[in-house]
Amino acid sequence: MQNNKLRFVILIFSVFTGISVLASIIYFKQFKLYNCEEILKQVKKEFNNVEASYILHIPKTYQKFGIETKVVHGGISVNKDDKLVHYEFIADAFNGQVIDIYEI
Repeated sequence: MQNNKLRFVILIFSVFTGISVLASIIYFKQFKLYNCEEILKQVKKEFNNVEASYILHIPKTYQKFGIETKVVHGGISVNKDDKLVHYEFIADAFNGQVIDIYEI
């Protein structure tokens, strides 16, 4: 009888441990930050004659239309008609989607 109780407790503990590990993996995959270098490559593909570019790897809180998320900022300089034009961009830190690009 004592042996069956111990097996039951171990089984319940194992099931809860497995569920906890699975939930943790799903949570951290969902909120894992996107690779900043990939975001920069994606932005550079949209422009021709790129002279210089940068991205800040530190995410900051950004709010637009009442939605708050973490974003990364970056910039790019493009040679356009023999003139250097500078752009800045904002991208979602979790999925890498570019939110806004604007000329400065």
